[in-house]
Amino acid sequence: MKRKRALTRALLLAAGSCVLAFVVLHLYFAAMIAWWASHPPHETAFMAERIETLRVLAYDERAGWLAVRRGEYTLLANFARTPVHVPRERTEEVVLATRAPTLEPGFVVLPALAGALVR
Repeated sequence: MKRKRALTRALLLAAGSCVLAFVVLHLYFAAMIAWWASHPPHETAFMAERIETLRVLAYDERAGWLAVRRGEYTLLANFARTPVHVPRERTEEVVLATRAPTLEPGFVVLPALAGALVR
């Protein structure tokens, strides 16, 4: 009888410890959510480093193109179903393209629904 009572007590203690750990963990999560809801981070070091290397240079929402600079490369994207003339300050070197763009003075002409990585 003593053994049974000791075993029951040990099992209840173990179960109680697990429940207590579960409750403490969830209280911690709730506290962290409440903290970040009232104190949102405006910028972390990781975000600042990434934002510094990624810049939207230009876009034309109506025409459907976007130019994004990343380091020495610029990604040009045409989301329209017609070719677009993306204005560029200088003649570009096409590194990679989904479909071959046409280089014109002051422009890169992207085919419909195409993208190009230029340097």
